[in-house]
Amino acid sequence: MLDKFSIKKQQKFAKLTKDKNVLELGGGCGDFVSLCKPIAKSIISIDLQPTGAGVIKGEIIKFLKNNKKIFDVIYARHIIEHFTPDEIIFIFNRCYKFLRKEGLLILIFPNLKNINVATFNFWNDITHKRPYTSQVLIELLEKTGFTIIKNGEDKDSWDNSILKNFIRKVRGLITGLPYQAPDYFIIAKKS
Repeated sequence: MLDKFSIKKQQKFAKLTKDKNVLELGGGCGDFVSLCKPIAKSIISIDLQPTGAGVIKGEIIKFLKNNKKIFDVIYARHIIEHFTPDEIIFIFNRCYKFLRKEGLLILIFPNLKNINVATFNFWNDITHKRPYTSQVLIELLEKTGFTIIKNGEDKDSWDNSILKNFIRKVRGLITGLPYQAPDYFIIAKKS
C-alpha cells in the first residue's frame, strides 16, 4: 500500500527522473516507483523485502555485482545505514560505474543531528548496521569521483505544520538542543 506522506517527501527527488533511466536501491513499498513510472524513461527498483508493485526482490550488493545496465539516476533512500563501511565503498564505486556521465546519485539517510533519530529511532531497527554522518558520506563520494551538487537537511521529511514547528522550537529551547530534520540528503553527480 502506498504511503501518501512518503510519496510527498519524495516528489522533489522524483522530478529529477523525468525522461531518465532510473535505478532505485531499496524500493520497499514502491512509493518512488509510483512517482517515477509516469515520467521516467524506465525504472528498476530492487529491495531485499519488497512490499510494493514494481519492486524486484533481490540483494543490492548482488545486483550491483551482476548489473550490466547504465542509468541516468540512482536513488537510494534509507539503505546506507544497512551496510558496513566496506560495503558502502563498494556500492558507491558500482553506482559510479553504472551512471552515465553527468548522472545523479541521490542519497537520503537518517540525520544524526536529530537527537531523536540518533538515540532512539535509529537503533530501533535491528537491520541497521551503523549510522553515517553527512561528512563521512560526502568524503567517500568525492573519493569515488562524484561531485556534490546539493546536500542538506530534508525539511520535507517531516510534518511542517505550524504547530509541529512550534513544538520543535519549544523543545529545543528547553533541552538546549536544536531539533533537526529527521533526514539528510546528498545529490552527487558523476563528473
